[in-house]
Amino acid sequence: MIGDPAISTSDEAITAVVTLVLNDLCFGETQALRVHVDGAREMVMARGGLAALGGQHDLAKMVLVADLATAIAVDTSPSFSEAELAAYTQSLTAPLASTPNGTTNPPNPAPLSNIALPHTPNLNPATTAMLNDTTFLIDTALNLPPNPPHAQLQKVLAMSNWVQGRLSAAAATTTTTTTTTINPTINPNITATPTTNMTAKRNPSAALHRAVRLSSQLYCRAIQTRQPLASVARPQDALDLVEAVRAVQGGIWDGTCRSGGGGMLRTLVSVLVVVLPVMLGGDFNLEMGSGSGGLRYGDGDGYGYGYGYGGRGLVVAAVVRLAMVDWPGAVRVLGRVVRLQAWLRGAVGGG
Repeated sequence: MIGDPAISTSDEAITAVVTLVLNDLCFGETQALRVHVDGAREMVMARGGLAALGGQHDLAKMVLVADLATAIAVDTSPSFSEAELAAYTQSLTAPLASTPNGTTNPPNPAPLSNIALPHTPNLNPATTAMLNDTTFLIDTALNLPPNPPHAQLQKVLAMSNWVQGRLSAAAATTTTTTTTTINPTINPNITATPTTNMTAKRNPSAALHRAVRLSSQLYCRAIQTRQPLASVARPQDALDLVEAVRAVQGGIWDGTCRSGGGGMLRTLVSVLVVVLPVMLGGDFNLEMGSGSGGLRYGDGDGYGYGYGYGGRGLVVAAVVRLAMVDWPGAVRVLGRVVRLQAWLRGAVGGG
């Protein structure tokens, strides 16, 4: 099979390798994940590029979304460049331009934009405000020019302090519903929050608010300390966030999917991927695995994953579902996190 290019680059062969990538994200190790992602790119390019794949674009979408999720998980650049991703995404809707000799050329790729999360009617005003604050902070960091002046970097840090204060205030205003609060001092040696209490599980609005707040705090902490997501989040942070997400009724996360959109799924993916890097670490899987006493697959409503490897499966399931129902939304949400990680490691912006 490997010796026959027609077979080794077939839709079936590429699908098998992409499946291995997704399995690695759920259960595998970093080394195998990198090998399979690189192999998928080589097979796609040998086939003739993303546009040459079959499956009514679904296969190409899975290749790209697996690549983006891997880049987030291991904190690296995607195998497919931003230009390649943008060109393929634009080709899904834009007609091909005719040339004088009768052939067609794909349109010039447009850069991926930083588009804020859409309005979602399932979010109360306080939760929406947290999302808007965090989105504004991330966009401010990503919009910095290369090698920005020190004063501009200081403005980002000051804004991060301001957002952190707003998150702390949001926690204080919900103490009548949930007994958890945020420590306003960012300290990588402490977890983002105590464990979830049962009040949040009984109140879907409070559970959703808590999930967004925990995720927002981690984004804020990463920007304020200019440290990778894997460094600012601890296994317990991931555990708390997974538990908070699972406390939200599954139908809420599906949200606008039933009417053809993916608003709440975008929110879910944005909330969850912040802990994907720490989830891929061996410590998380050992501490939160099947012997940890956590929830098991199928417990509760909605996305039925527990902790440890199951927590990683929860993230991957949400990412794949978003890619299937809202491809532009998946690209925007995952692309922004990839760019944020590049900024955190000094690859863009403040260098």
